[in-house]
Amino acid sequence: MKRTLTLLLFLSLCAVIINAQTPSNVETGKATYYGKKFNNRRTASGTVYKRDHFVCAHRTYPFGTKLLIKNLKNEKEVIVEVIDRGPFKKGRVIDISYIAAKELDMIHHGVTTVEVSEYIEPDTLSILEAANSIKTDTIIEPLIN
Repeated sequence: MKRTLTLLLFLSLCAVIINAQTPSNVETGKATYYGKKFNNRRTASGTVYKRDHFVCAHRTYPFGTKLLIKNLKNEKEVIVEVIDRGPFKKGRVIDISYIAAKELDMIHHGVTTVEVSEYIEPDTLSILEAANSIKTDTIIEPLIN
């Protein structure tokens, strides 16, 4: 019995570790951008939409989540924050702000195919650990006159 419980605990721990290391889901579909009439209007999160802020509307990601949007036609990318719900038109996966659409070079097209994934900010600690692990072969001696 004890052996079975230990095995079950071990397998559960493995499942958690594997799930934690799975890359975030990538969603592919059509993106559009907010029209001028939505500028300075309150969104579903309560935040006021500003066309010069890097923000978006998504149906399922929690408000405040940062998303990486990649224009599949030209490979340009932008990071936006979820502040609204939508889009509600079939085939569309995200509505983005005017400035984000401009960065993705999609203003003239109005609609483009994008890849959407959650943006995970680099962990400061892991960056410092990586920097500390760099070994140099050169020793710099102080100048003594």
